[in-house]
Amino acid sequence: MAVMAGFLFLNFVACRQSRGLVRFAPSDQPPRRQGWQADLLGVEIPRPVNKRNPRDVGLRFETRTFPGAQGERVEAWIIPSDASPHGTVIAFHGHAGSKESLLSVAARFHEWGWETWLVDFYGSGGSSGNETSIGWHEAEDVKAAFDQVARGSTGKPVVLFGASMGAAAILRSVAVHELKPEGLILECPFDRLRTTVASRFRREGFPTFPMLDLILCWGGIQSGFNPYRHNPVEFAATVRCPALLMQGDKDVTISLEESRSIARALGARCAFRVFEGRGHEALQAGNPALWDREVLGFLRAF
Repeated sequence: MAVMAGFLFLNFVACRQSRGLVRFAPSDQPPRRQGWQADLLGVEIPRPVNKRNPRDVGLRFETRTFPGAQGERVEAWIIPSDASPHGTVIAFHGHAGSKESLLSVAARFHEWGWETWLVDFYGSGGSSGNETSIGWHEAEDVKAAFDQVARGSTGKPVVLFGASMGAAAILRSVAVHELKPEGLILECPFDRLRTTVASRFRREGFPTFPMLDLILCWGGIQSGFNPYRHNPVEFAATVRCPALLMQGDKDVTISLEESRSIARALGARCAFRVFEGRGHEALQAGNPALWDREVLGFLRAF
């Protein structure tokens, strides 16, 4: 009886913890649970919102919406080039973020003569919904945005940019939906979802057994995906275009070895660059000179 009670209790905690990772709380309410309540009932992540737009960094833009993952409406900001563009960069944010976090990189792409699309994944920013699958279903949003750009294509290159979860979603979309962009720019993607969740456990001082797999299972059930198949390192092996992969050497969320494994899977067409002293962050803000040199050098090949 005690064993059954313990099993049910662990599953209750795992269910609540996973719910906090894949379903956002109302954005207008601060997190109510802290300490033991958060450990027992799960964290509360407010739904990401956009508090700024391209106009705040001196860029004109238009807003477009289109169908995305899970039947939700996806919103994108389109920042045109001042002259005939070299091509289009479609940019995707990380977990618990929104397209507002991409304004700085958008300003650089614009300066370099590229049309830029900033996309909110379903559940974030101006898109509808309040859930996330940490990059699994978001791959459908990547495809939806890519298809939107392709419909108006003039034959110029399309490059996909993704940070963290956004990078993982790009890799899955290329693998599953067989997208054919001319290039990929990826910042700190995880190699396997199980690996990155295990890293979080270790950072917070919790043992991985048995809660790690219970949380993964419940998260998959609640969001409708298989967490054990959410492995960007395997998706990367299907990529056939040039890729730039960037990673901070002080990143405690995604290890250098994870990034190296993705670089190996991407193969000879991958340029792997390590940013010294940088963590799991926007690398352009952390070291703009190095980021500019690497990304502009990559784009000049198209």
